[in-house]
Amino acid sequence: MGFWSKLFGTGDVVDKGMSMIDNAFYTDQEKAENKANILRFYEPFKIAQRLLAMTFCPVYCLAWFLVFVTELLSALLGNTVELGKVYSLLSGDMAIMVIIILTFYFGGGAAEGLIERLRNGKK
Repeated sequence: MGFWSKLFGTGDVVDKGMSMIDNAFYTDQEKAENKANILRFYEPFKIAQRLLAMTFCPVYCLAWFLVFVTELLSALLGNTVELGKVYSLLSGDMAIMVIIILTFYFGGGAAEGLIERLRNGKK
């Protein structure tokens, strides 16, 4: 009997084969459960996005506002203020950093929405 069970396998082989076939096809419920798991794992990423956006963007906007107010006040008072270094800082490396952060923050959701629209055929 040992030879035949080794040759043809046991009932456990049949159960594993059925399980493999079942795992090969996804039902709508399994797809929904997988999407819920992905969204749950995505939550820390969203927190990091919000933290970066709220750390850098208001400071950057405040800097531009202060430059604008300083230039406006100097023009009203008849003074000339050299803001070339400030302009080069705000429009140079710092601007690139803010664009990267905003792309990181908004790009994921926008790309996901675009992919979903293209997949569903909506325009």
